[in-house]
Amino acid sequence: MPLYTSLADVSIRLRGKVQFEDTRLSPEKNEGRMPLALATRLIDEAEGQVEQDLSPRYLVPFQSYKTCTYAGLPDRPTKNIIRTLAELQSVIRILETDFGSGTVVDAQKYSKNIEARYRKIIDETILKRPEGCENTKQFSYPPLPYLQLAVFNNQADDGYPGGVLVEHGSSEGSYASNQIDDASEDFTDAWGFDKQGGG
Repeated sequence: MPLYTSLADVSIRLRGKVQFEDTRLSPEKNEGRMPLALATRLIDEAEGQVEQDLSPRYLVPFQSYKTCTYAGLPDRPTKNIIRTLAELQSVIRILETDFGSGTVVDAQKYSKNIEARYRKIIDETILKRPEGCENTKQFSYPPLPYLQLAVFNNQADDGYPGGVLVEHGSSEGSYASNQIDDASEDFTDAWGFDKQGGG
């Protein structure tokens, strides 16, 4: 079962392009229609893709860092963005599988526009710094409020309150993050003993 969206919400975006049919109720009348079971499976697959695409920054399955549940996330903007991503990716998957079957609609242009919109939202949601401004310590776009960051979050910005400090490879002005994230940069080894030989 889908976690972030529903077949009803996805089907609104596909009105006039794909028709659905519960084949268990009328197996003989499903010509030109996508079975509901297949549509649901494609939505599940699409949601997995969204989780994979956002996993460089956010913990999956998506959850609030306060309640450790998806329900604990605010609707605006966090859940709305996740829902939109899940719906867009679901539309792409369904159109790939059922390319306007049973209609005279050519879904290729629509699918291409949806893919471009999906990619733009993904890029804005996980992009660390604006292109050409690699030395800044600011999010290119603000993170999704209350969404728990992944423990291995390599997209977090150094110094962002509540973010995971990461080593960004620069030796200039990054002593604190190196010390936290890389034991070899610290004055003690992994067991807490002084590298100079002291205890």
